[in-house]
Amino acid sequence: MITLKDKRFLITGGTTDVGRSLILALSREGADIAIVDQNQEKVQRILNEINESREIKDEYGRGAFIQADLTQATAAKEAVSQAAETFGGIDVFVCGLSTSQVSQINSDDYLKAFERMVDVNLKAAVYTTHGVIPFMKGRKRGKIIFLVPDMVRFGAEGESLTSVSRGGLVYYARALARELAPFNIAVNCIAMGPTEDYLISRDPQASTIRQAEMKLKDVIPMGRVLRGEEICQTVVFLASSAADAVTGQTWAVNGGLTMF
Repeated sequence: MITLKDKRFLITGGTTDVGRSLILALSREGADIAIVDQNQEKVQRILNEINESREIKDEYGRGAFIQADLTQATAAKEAVSQAAETFGGIDVFVCGLSTSQVSQINSDDYLKAFERMVDVNLKAAVYTTHGVIPFMKGRKRGKIIFLVPDMVRFGAEGESLTSVSRGGLVYYARALARELAPFNIAVNCIAMGPTEDYLISRDPQASTIRQAEMKLKDVIPMGRVLRGEEICQTVVFLASSAADAVTGQTWAVNGGLTMF
């Protein structure tokens, strides 16, 4: 059986549909979760759900909010330290913070969008990872999981900036996995297929989710968007002791969008 009881998580990007589903799923498995974000209002709604669940089943894990701008190296380091202090350490870091913007290379705002996306999608991930690793090295165990949109591997039109900024984490994870293996720290990626959040951000003019989803049928064998809980199940597995020997891998949870 997979259990995450007493595991301490640090999660970024928790206010998306996938992030919310993931936090609630981890809490149900007994994990304590430090959510690092800038939006206190959205995170508080999630914490309220956790607290309501704990009133029914006190074996559910706890949640805590840490406000920080992770695109700043000093702020990221302080947020990590605060997360470790809150629950007495960090066992698993799930990096889900990302931003996406459809941008053609000849558009006027292409370079401005590039700077913003590198800050959020890449720098914030590296800064936070750099802060987390000492806490894991000291205990000689840990898990790092990067969530990336599978469109960065697919090569979707208008996604070049997402690909260069978020897609870089796939290779970052491979290199880190080799470097950190002697310390029993596993590093993996999950390449996520399109979710409702993704469709809305990429195609805001679509009158319904169904209309946007129909456009994917030619490229996704399963012909539908991914549900948040489907991605969460893979995160739960990789974070558990059942996956202790899995490192340096990219797990595709994508309905068959890419088949390497």
